[in-house]
Amino acid sequence: MESEMMQRIYDQLPPADFSKQILAVSTEKLAVASLDDLGWSDLGDPRRLVATLFENGIENPWVAVGS
Repeated sequence: MESEMMQRIYDQLPPADFSKQILAVSTEKLAVASLDDLGWSDLGDPRRLVATLFENGIENPWVAVGS
């Protein structure tokens, strides 16, 4: 039931373009930092988010203990 509720919420979110809607209009507030190899993940789907949490050993906050 919880995953169905999450999917309904996700499906109702409007599409967004982070580069155009956030970065492009905030150029005076941007900074660059040199970091080690962090990797990158496209978290645009709930399954990819859960998989990324699992792959990085991060406890999934949406999974009830004992379920």
